[in-house]
Amino acid sequence: MAIQASELIIPMTMANKSCATITYVAAMYLILLLFVCTGCASLKQSDQDNTQDISELQAFDGIYNNVASGKEDLQFCSLWSQLMLQDKVETTDFMEAKIELKAVGKNQIRVRWLKDSTENKSIILKGKFRDNHFISNHKRTILPIPLIYGRIENNQFQLWLDQDKQLHLDRLQNRWGWVFLFLAGKDETTSYQYKREIYRSENCLEVQYFDTIVTKLTYQDKYGNNILHIKVTNPCDEASTKFDGPLTQIDALLKNEKGSISSSYRYPYPQMSLIKFVKEEIHLQDLSGQSAAIIPFYYCGGYESYDMKVSYMVFFENKHYVFHLDFYCGEGKDCKPVKRLKSTLKALPKDLRDYLVGYLTKKHKLRASFHQE
Repeated sequence: MAIQASELIIPMTMANKSCATITYVAAMYLILLLFVCTGCASLKQSDQDNTQDISELQAFDGIYNNVASGKEDLQFCSLWSQLMLQDKVETTDFMEAKIELKAVGKNQIRVRWLKDSTENKSIILKGKFRDNHFISNHKRTILPIPLIYGRIENNQFQLWLDQDKQLHLDRLQNRWGWVFLFLAGKDETTSYQYKREIYRSENCLEVQYFDTIVTKLTYQDKYGNNILHIKVTNPCDEASTKFDGPLTQIDALLKNEKGSISSSYRYPYPQMSLIKFVKEEIHLQDLSGQSAAIIPFYYCGGYESYDMKVSYMVFFENKHYVFHLDFYCGEGKDCKPVKRLKSTLKALPKDLRDYLVGYLTKKHKLRASFHQE
């Protein structure tokens, strides 16, 4: 409720000074509160065409160059400096350093500064994993001197990977200040790219470069528009006769109006064979208005000539399934499943199971259908 001037019984001189002081202080703190609560510009999401779709924070795990691509002579652009949200020059061998990122839980990343594989320093970064990005917590600095001077600074970064698995960092810096009643502010976003050097095997005793295959498929069903992303890490390469390695893995992510669902399978015996992926064999089947996305993957080498193996990853009714099938292909005979398909697929919904029994029986009659020759 507003107070009428006639209700104030105060000498005019004192009233003017008090009102002026109260108004000035209130205005300063109102401005400060406004800046803190609503003044922070937000980080914009990266170009979706170039952004790699990832379902978990572990996708950032790896070792990266400390120097920014194309800016090798600028120390303040180093990955370590940007992750620390600092703009001072590094003094410790920044050119030779490597930065290792390792996910810790769902919303933290452990960062290690390495030289010759020896850790020099490390830190845990906190933030949020959202929409293919790791977004750091805000780092704010507030220096208010009422009636005279004030300064607010906000620092934040986000990480994302492009289709070539290179690391990108977007750095947001907001600065505002005032001297008496004169206000000024600046929002600045800078972007850097860092080359991914290597992955580490689980026992950290072997360093290995891994090739990947990335595929994207879009289709419609009763859930609306579906976008399916598939990534195969360290697939077999017949051209280079590479059939084994420290790991081989397939990951898939499905997005639609219901949300997103992911599936992952790491083959436990990569020393025997690697996953072979043929994107042309991805099969979509309509079952009562709902599409089943059927993704086969095979294995290179490591099997007797009569024994064949194939695995499937299936998305249906916003759920995912992974199953493995063994077949026997006798000389001059059709290939037969070692176990009855109905029994192997008993955990699947009936409509899907009934369809797959017929589909797989026809698809895998010949030895060539297993891509193991």
